[in-house]
Amino acid sequence: APRGLALVVSEGLFQADGQLAPLRTLALVAQQHQAHLLVDDVHAIGVCGEQGGGSLGFANQEYLLMLMIAVCVFAAFIVISCVNADKFGRKRVIIISSCCLIAFALLFPFLLDPAVVGQRNFATNLLFLCIGFALMGTAFGPIGAFLPELFDANVRYSGSGIGYNLAAIVGAAFVPTIATWLSHHWGVHSVGLYLGVMALCCLIAVLSCKETKNVDFTK
Repeated sequence: APRGLALVVSEGLFQADGQLAPLRTLALVAQQHQAHLLVDDVHAIGVCGEQGGGSLGFANQEYLLMLMIAVCVFAAFIVISCVNADKFGRKRVIIISSCCLIAFALLFPFLLDPAVVGQRNFATNLLFLCIGFALMGTAFGPIGAFLPELFDANVRYSGSGIGYNLAAIVGAAFVPTIATWLSHHWGVHSVGLYLGVMALCCLIAVLSCKETKNVDFTK
């Protein structure tokens, strides 16, 4: 750990003997010593908690309910971002979304840290999901117009189609695997840094593109 940063690291469920970690005690110890508590919960998922919700304590139905609410937020922000893209410009909306994603990447691990928010904290977990889906919807909305408009009419379909699918394969297909590996080895904060790097790459890419809002595509 960096100098001056204390870490308390534990598994939620010890795989060798099946014992549960005293997470409440560890959280208090970490709080008393101004340390961060990192919990590897991979062995507890599907085993501990109500209906296998893991040591955070959420049941599957409870998490699915929060996820459904967040997906509705995602859909709403797609519509909002499309309206704003027509009003203020596609590039500007995506730039704002990328900047917000960078800030969210640095802050969201604290919303999932039991030492900070405790266990079964519906408010903070729902806030985490809603903010994440809102920012994703804000970025997702204008892409349908912005990406094709970057290409001339004679290569518009092939250019946008190849670009979008390559990005989906290279940039998105491996994200769950990478994020799971990072979380398992380095904790959820490393996933936040990974998201921040990806958002920064998106920001740089968008800044290098031209605004297409006022382009006359009839010529």
